[in-house]
Amino acid sequence: MKQVYDLFDISAYRHLKLSCIYKLSTPNNNLCYIGSTVNYAKRMKDHRNALKNNRHTAHYLQNVVNKHSECS
Repeated sequence: MKQVYDLFDISAYRHLKLSCIYKLSTPNNNLCYIGSTVNYAKRMKDHRNALKNNRHTAHYLQNVVNKHSECS
């Protein structure tokens, strides 16, 4: 089952406390980040906070967000 959520809209996924494999991709789908988690809502919150604070460990993902100002 494929679902698409906006990483910065926490209300869209806050109820999803499930384990899964997920993909974060750029708007044009040129770059992607693949991850897995046992709590999707918490992991997306962690990604969002790291990206907003310019501290994400995936530097290419951080650069894309910084370049496109998707956090504002």
